[in-house]
Amino acid sequence: MTTDARIRALLDSASFEDLLVGELGWDYPQQEYPLPPELAQLNVQPLAQKKGVVVWGCPVLPPASEQQKLDRSLARLSAERLLVFFNLEKQLWLWPERRPSGGTRLVPHTYSIGSSHSALIQRFQRVEFKPHEEAELTLLSVRERVRAAFNAERVTKKFYKDISSQRDKLTQAISGLEGQHRPFYASILLDRLIFIYFIQQKGFLDDDRNYLKKRLEMVRDWLGPDQFFGFYKEFLVPLFHQALGSSDPRYDEPEIKKIIGAVPYINGGLFQNLPLESDNDIQVPDAAFEAVFALFDQYRWHLDERPRSADNEINPEVLGYILEQYINQKEQGAYYTAEDITGYMTGLTISGYFLDQVDDPSIWALAQQDPDRYIHEAMRYGADRHGPVEPKDWISAEWEEISSPDVGLPTEKRRESADRIRRYRILKERMQRGEIASVNEATTANLDLTRLAMDWLLDQKSSASLVKAWQILKSIRILDPTCGSGAFLLAALKVMQDLYESALTATSNLKGGGGGAHSALMTALGASPDHPSPP
Repeated sequence: MTTDARIRALLDSASFEDLLVGELGWDYPQQEYPLPPELAQLNVQPLAQKKGVVVWGCPVLPPASEQQKLDRSLARLSAERLLVFFNLEKQLWLWPERRPSGGTRLVPHTYSIGSSHSALIQRFQRVEFKPHEEAELTLLSVRERVRAAFNAERVTKKFYKDISSQRDKLTQAISGLEGQHRPFYASILLDRLIFIYFIQQKGFLDDDRNYLKKRLEMVRDWLGPDQFFGFYKEFLVPLFHQALGSSDPRYDEPEIKKIIGAVPYINGGLFQNLPLESDNDIQVPDAAFEAVFALFDQYRWHLDERPRSADNEINPEVLGYILEQYINQKEQGAYYTAEDITGYMTGLTISGYFLDQVDDPSIWALAQQDPDRYIHEAMRYGADRHGPVEPKDWISAEWEEISSPDVGLPTEKRRESADRIRRYRILKERMQRGEIASVNEATTANLDLTRLAMDWLLDQKSSASLVKAWQILKSIRILDPTCGSGAFLLAALKVMQDLYESALTATSNLKGGGGGAHSALMTALGASPDHPSPP
């Protein structure tokens, strides 16, 4: 394995080809790429590749909106890619992670020259390829290894491991409940405390970003020494049920009202008084909560779902994984819907509605020009390496064997791979002929409607079309009557964010092409044409 010191030295000198090809077993680019003007002007170059996964370098650090635009251009040249923007002081490595709802999010990893950024060093060590692996490598296996290294899931798995261990300890600390109810109630407590940690970091709880730990100290000062069970009974119970869980809080103790302070009413079931709580004399020692807070304080909490550069940051996306893994209580009627499902459903619904309301023929012209961009990757996989086969030929036993990894998805049989690729080719031909020309047809064909909507927005050159698009976006209302943990609403927020950001980027592009059009559009959107921030 290449040493930390060697990787750091090559990063510091921006010797990316030496790092990737010379040390980590990647290959030099095997083809010439026709760079569009926006990439050529910035001297964007392919640095290395492995089985079709291309690493691109750009010797400037553009703003975030420009990074997204450049990545969209690169996606047309290499579907699987890793990007590095760099200057003499800093490097920004970006992994374009596909969202289940469509489109991509850029997962960032920042490296400062001369720093001891061990996390990024470890990521590079995970994408080192040995000579004995070459025969087994495929585009899919390389892509998954790079994804595992650069898509920032490590904090998710570590937090899950930590929280699972903490749940077991909290279960043992709870008294006053029958054995089978204690793990369930431990999950309820952790779920509530996780939520509170998110909102306290935004200053929503008495304007105190260290709210829970500070209140533990205040309760101890109030109750006096040797009160080892007071925090749960005297503070957390009224905080949950009276303060956060009631629109008309009433407290038995005036001092507790003072300690709780100004907190919002959370209109939902998270803090309701469960029969399990009202029917039992539950006790939890203060020490158990000290341990929980000590664990939580090892992480940085933020409500913004976009990935950051630190390895200890918890956001709602991480929380979703935790809910999926163990907060599910199906025996209690509670189900967590995983991100791939919520993302797919919200992307299809919201983007489909938006495109239907736009009702512009140029949408389907985009799909006709570049069908592969809007057909999901899983559908296309292996088509360039699989010859034409008709169903009448699928009669021998060999077609029931597992496909080779260069043409088949995991667990696919040869017959299934051939059928999928045949259907992909038929769909692509239909799109090239312009036969997919409505939202209903695109939905039936299972196209990436969010990517199509974003591309259409970015392609707009008139203020009138962007004003119409903006008004449609503003008119969209989303209701989840069985909200639960908010998994669908978070997925919907991601789709809306992608669409809004695309509209704003297109608006900003008008500024360079024509000040009058940009000013008229900004006025129509209710913002000052000269304001530095987007509306």
